Amino acid sequence: MPNDYYKNDVERFDPGRYYSDSAYTTPAESKKEKRHQRKSVLLAMLAGACIMATVASFVYMFFFYNVVFSPSAASDGETVSTNQTNSGGASPDFDIGAENQNGGMYITPPGTEGGHVLTVNDKYDEKEALSFKSIYRKCAPSVVSISVSNADFTKFVLGSGIIMSEDGYIVTNTHIVNNAGYINVKLYGGGEYPAYLVGADDASGIAVIKIETENLLPAEFGDSKDIEVGESVVSIGNPVEGSFSMTDGVISSLCGKIKYGGYRVTVFQTSAQSGSGSSGGPVINEFGQVVGIINTDMAANYDLENLSFAVPISDAKPIVDELLAHGYVAGRPALGLQLIDIPLSASAYYGMPVGVFVEKVYTNSDAYAQGIARGDIIVSINGVNISSTDELNEVKNELEVGDTVVLGVYRKRELYSVEVVLVDSSEFH
Repeated sequence: MPNDYYKNDVERFDPGRYYSDSAYTTPAESKKEKRHQRKSVLLAMLAGACIMATVASFVYMFFFYNVVFSPSAASDGETVSTNQTNSGGASPDFDIGAENQNGGMYITPPGTEGGHVLTVNDKYDEKEALSFKSIYRKCAPSVVSISVSNADFTKFVLGSGIIMSEDGYIVTNTHIVNNAGYINVKLYGGGEYPAYLVGADDASGIAVIKIETENLLPAEFGDSKDIEVGESVVSIGNPVEGSFSMTDGVISSLCGKIKYGGYRVTVFQTSAQSGSGSSGGPVINEFGQVVGIINTDMAANYDLENLSFAVPISDAKPIVDELLAHGYVAGRPALGLQLIDIPLSASAYYGMPVGVFVEKVYTNSDAYAQGIARGDIIVSINGVNISSTDELNEVKNELEVGDTVVLGVYRKRELYSVEVVLVDSSEFH
């Protein structure tokens, strides 16, 4: 790379500056031709200016709607805000009730000394199955309705969660609480509380939040290792906020790992249908035990209409325990970058290449040491062309902490190859 690539004072990326110059010139016209065409040129310029202003406004709004407010903004493909504490749990410097840079609220992770872990019970093979009525009466009070907004209340997300402890720890889905400014929890039977993000893990889609109250009814969690295809299950969630509706079905498939957000996540399928607001809610066996956590975002990625995916409790437990103890899950390989998918309209309008935009570089990453800066566009990883953070993650997440990747980096109409060592994602929490 040129020497100036490694300067720490790399100029702020400006698409209008770096990508608006034209490679072509227009031949000069004679004065006579200009006089004859002056009026029409002025009219054409006025019309062109109006059209360009309209197009530019559309592209600007489209680009920044997708970049700033959509889940495309990502840390190595994880859905996060530009506040690094939002990418995997609270900073130890935050106290209960402290306000983050997005206007949201966070809580310091409790640590293992608090004794909070997800307890999984054996399956009751020797006991009789419960009726649907009995399952609902037993389990519905352990389900919550979650509503989330960003800091300026321009985007809202509805989901569900499962109570894990009497003092307010709740497990839900990462895609519900990522980029949250405010999280509100509504209990079965009444009562609403603000919630705090304890930790989130994009590799599994599992997140933990906390509300400040006592005497809640925790769900009973059952071992999902023994579930079988054809086994009767129900799900309880909130397709409409606060509805706490129940649907029944069977376990349709033990499908194993699927691709989700650039990761490979272990799931099972169920025909107990769930609306988007039920994401984060429980899949419950015939004994009233939670054996899975619904993730409707996964099903949406596969265009499934009559089936839902759920993360088995046996796979969710170690993730939840890590989040309760630390606020993050260690051992995930990361580049130390916050990345943004570039909309095709913006790529065409600004003349950008297909790739992902570097929004932020963590200063304690090898990517920073190698000179990668905000405004760069990553177009490939290890020789594989990429057009999204998901595609980048599919390559990166097959590797381990300490491995070296080769990034194709586009800057100011030049393409560079940069070797970057992957580091533990916990370094950026």
